Amino acid sequence: IEQITISPDNPYYDSRENCRCLIETSTNTLIRGGGDVHIPDSVTSIGQYAFANCSGLTSIDIPDNVQYIGSYCFSGCSYLEQVHLPNSLIMIHSGAFKECTLLKSIDIPSTVKYISDNVFSKCSSLERVILPKALTIHPDVDKSVIGAVPSIESTSNLIIEEENEKVSLSYLVRKSHSRHK
Repeated sequence: IEQITISPDNPYYDSRENCRCLIETSTNTLIRGGGDVHIPDSVTSIGQYAFANCSGLTSIDIPDNVQYIGSYCFSGCSYLEQVHLPNSLIMIHSGAFKECTLLKSIDIPSTVKYISDNVFSKCSSLERVILPKALTIHPDVDKSVIGAVPSIESTSNLIIEEENEKVSLSYLVRKSHSRHK
């Protein structure tokens, strides 16, 4: 996305601060963005599929006011290598980083209390995820599907493995690495 122009008379959407993003004005939710964008500090959530399949996105710095990352928000961003998550983040929904094939490492801030399923599914380069100690997993997810990432650890130095009752590795990645079946 090179430019988004929203009429100043539009009461529902805006593209503030020349961010090249579509933002729902009443909720401060980023609805759609792409490529080299600057997410305004006033944004409090990133909607589902907001950056999905954005091939121009290589890194993203999510501002400190963002509390929610929607389902499949960054899915298919195959060139995304770096993600900075803010200390305001509370929730990451299903498949948020699915198929981000160049993503190698990510630190989930301690403020995150809820992660849904398949967040890192098919992230074939992912080697390390640091998870917060107090993390809630959606209760309806089938945690028996085998998946693997070589090293996933929490801030309490707990290695998160498939057998772990609190966080199932398969829950986060769902067969994302065929070489580690």
